[in-house]
Amino acid sequence: MYLEFYGLTEKPFNQTPDPRFLYWNDGYRETIASLTYGIRERKGFVTMIGEAGTGKTTLLRKLLDDLGSEVLSVFLFNPTRDLRGDPRVHPERVSGSPFHRDGSSPCCSG
Repeated sequence: MYLEFYGLTEKPFNQTPDPRFLYWNDGYRETIASLTYGIRERKGFVTMIGEAGTGKTTLLRKLLDDLGSEVLSVFLFNPTRDLRGDPRVHPERVSGSPFHRDGSSPCCSG
């Protein structure tokens, strides 16, 4: 239906968000700019919050695509999961990690 009517070459609505179909509005531009600044200037943890269905996942996928391999990133789909006991997740395994062996971070110490 959408392909023919809008003259598209592929379906714009899939199970997972596709940043190639992102509609840029002022809020999205400001959010991407803020997140990019926070990452590039090494401001520590940066977050984005919003209601379900507002485009957070699509924006994050776009951001990660734009940052490319120059930035090491982790995308937590379930932030309530305790990763401390997971043998696959160890900050010290990352070269140049901003974490201490005990999991604490010098950039975020109180």
